[in-house]
Amino acid sequence: MKIALANFTRRAGTLLASATFVFMTVFVFSSGAAAASVQKKAATSAAVAAKTAAPVQAKTVAARPAESAAKGMNTGITVHGHWVINVLTPGGKLVSHTEFENNLQGGGIDALAGLLGQNATVGPWGITLVGSTGPCAATNGCTIVQAGSGVAANCTGPTCSPSLTVDGGTITQQSDTLLSGTFTFPSSPLGGGNITAVATDMRICTSGSSSASCVAGNVSIAALVSQIFSSSTNFPGAPVNVGAGQIVQVTVKFSFS
Repeated sequence: MKIALANFTRRAGTLLASATFVFMTVFVFSSGAAAASVQKKAATSAAVAAKTAAPVQAKTVAARPAESAAKGMNTGITVHGHWVINVLTPGGKLVSHTEFENNLQGGGIDALAGLLGQNATVGPWGITLVGSTGPCAATNGCTIVQAGSGVAANCTGPTCSPSLTVDGGTITQQSDTLLSGTFTFPSSPLGGGNITAVATDMRICTSGSSSASCVAGNVSIAALVSQIFSSSTNFPGAPVNVGAGQIVQVTVKFSFS
């Protein structure tokens, strides 16, 4: 009987020790879970705080385009010259269409500087077409001069056309300047040919001459200066082939940006 009671006591002690161990294990696990929960809540709070602070960062980034705009003010002014050359049959049917951009020349820069500095007056415009064969292969090429100008009065022969017009808009609504004119390749004796280079010519008068007098040519030769304003050689689409008797229709648009 005593032996059985002793065994019972030992077993009860073992069960009590096991229960204590299990309780401690559960307590430790519960404590760890509670700590993990606290850490998770802290991380969530940090994420919420980061989202709340995000708009402040966005405002800082949004201010950057103003800096870029300020830098863009230092890019300068660009002069654009866009050419269109159409070749037409005598009946007006389109044979070819060519478009390209030209290059501003030193004479054009000098002319603009003189005009802005009030040291020059704008005179008549002109367009020159140069080729490797045909009538425009002549020494001075083929020229289209401003209609009604003093230069037009001296425009004679098969390589000159007094048909150029100038559209500069109005003083309050002027975004570009358009030059346009036509030249007909003679049927004989020079016949057809091509165009491989082009140029615009601005004639300016020294300060003191009115624009009307300068365009009309009522100034002395010493007061008239001829400047190559823009040109392009071997432009995209060159050479432009033109048959005998065909019409060359040219437009040049100058714009600024």
